[in-house]
Amino acid sequence: MAADDGAGPSGSSPDLSRARHLGGFLISGIVGFGVDSLSLEAGIRLLALDPRLARIGAIGLAIVATWLMHRRFTFAVAGRPTFGEFGRFASAALSVAAVNYSTFVAILSARPDIAPQLALLVATALATVFSYVALRYGVFRNPN
Repeated sequence: MAADDGAGPSGSSPDLSRARHLGGFLISGIVGFGVDSLSLEAGIRLLALDPRLARIGAIGLAIVATWLMHRRFTFAVAGRPTFGEFGRFASAALSVAAVNYSTFVAILSARPDIAPQLALLVATALATVFSYVALRYGVFRNPN
């Protein structure tokens, strides 16, 4: 499975390739955050779930959305998606989600009056760095 190493295909500049890579990571993250946020809100408002419970389903939906986005736009994986790749992605994503979720719960516990969406934003910002490292060097690493 090929991954973008930041050097760019022959004939393209490394700066352009890095910009595409970073742009793909940011767009994929924004889409994942949107899926997470909208699913959290739907769980709270439509299903009357506690935010802690609603967030679990939201994380699952966001994992699938970001896997498909990252493999296509961030890491430009040429082959078809595989269960093995999804397993590696889900494992990394769940580890990052554990950081994200525990931060989210800690914020809600420390500040019960805070808006769940604000707690989500802070927790997601913290987990972003962990996410990139896990994806770049674990899931979509270039084996060459």
